[in-house]
Amino acid sequence: MKNHILLFAAAAFGFMPLAAEAQKNTSAGNNIVTTNKTIYAKAVEFGDFNTAIVAAHTILANSPNDYHYLDSLVSLYSANGNLVAAVNVGNTILDAAPQNTTVRELVANSLVGLGMNGEAIVHYNDLYSRTSNIIYLYNIATTEFSMKNYTDCGLTVERILKADGNLTKVAINGADGKTQDIPVKAAAYNIKGAIAVEVNNTTIAKASFEEALKIAPEFSLAKSNLEVLKKTTK
Repeated sequence: MKNHILLFAAAAFGFMPLAAEAQKNTSAGNNIVTTNKTIYAKAVEFGDFNTAIVAAHTILANSPNDYHYLDSLVSLYSANGNLVAAVNVGNTILDAAPQNTTVRELVANSLVGLGMNGEAIVHYNDLYSRTSNIIYLYNIATTEFSMKNYTDCGLTVERILKADGNLTKVAINGADGKTQDIPVKAAAYNIKGAIAVEVNNTTIAKASFEEALKIAPEFSLAKSNLEVLKKTTK
């Protein structure tokens, strides 16, 4: 009986240093996470994306359940111009949470930046199917136009013109380099005009640019496109 008691006493004594060490490690890990959350917050506040990325990785290494820092990495990599990393981290998130539209949009935009337009369109289509947000249709149209896929682009433009939400505005860079917020329907007519120019249909091009300006008279890009068209068709 004594031996039995001593055996358990020895076993309990043997576990005590291990338990203490585990508690010590947990405490140290918590301190690392807390410190890096402070570093992360300050780095983001100051626009120091490199430091914020390192802090986010350190937090995740020590506290994997802080999932929102993984989401934040996609934004940070995108803002920092590391589009490959933004796509890779984003796709990892989307594999587990395909409904995460914020991450999916960042991935789509990053893919456009990388020139991977076909893959980007897949994501924009997914976003539109989940949200019915007309902006994603506009993103599809501009991406198709950049690919010189004028047939599909024209079809997407018609979907925009027929869709609800045409009071929604999109940010467009004008010929003067300034950004304007333009109703998406006006922007769609501008794309329709640009397609018509590319296929040498000046009649539709002129009518489309004029329609864009009826909706948004201040639309500088449509004005510029119409002026160029008039000069080249004299």
